[in-house]
Amino acid sequence: AVVADEVRALASKTQSSTGDIQAHIGALQQGAREAVAAISQAGRQASEGLSVLKDNARLQQSVQASVEQVHAAIGLATRAAEQQAQGAQAVRGRVETIHAQAERAAQVVMQTTASSKVLDDLAAQLKASLGQFRA
Repeated sequence: AVVADEVRALASKTQSSTGDIQAHIGALQQGAREAVAAISQAGRQASEGLSVLKDNARLQQSVQASVEQVHAAIGLATRAAEQQAQGAQAVRGRVETIHAQAERAAQVVMQTTASSKVLDDLAAQLKASLGQFRA
């Protein structure tokens, strides 16, 4: 009877230990499932991150190309402005030349007007002198 009690107690402990082991195995399996899910989620997030990085790289290249186009356009505008400035300088020089020639022409006109007045006065005197000889 004592041996039977000890066998029953041992069987009870074995059954209890088996339950504990099954609970530990269940917990380990649940932990493994959660770890697999977490790793899977991390893999998806890594893929999404890589996709975002690739998109950012494409955008950066696009921005760089746009910056280069703007830089080229600014260079063209600068050269065009320089050419316009040179053209304006040339026009200014020609206008100054024309102005100087116009001033000289105005002086010549004034001299011609003065000479015409002198000639007109001389012609009047000559006419008066001729009038005296005829009379």
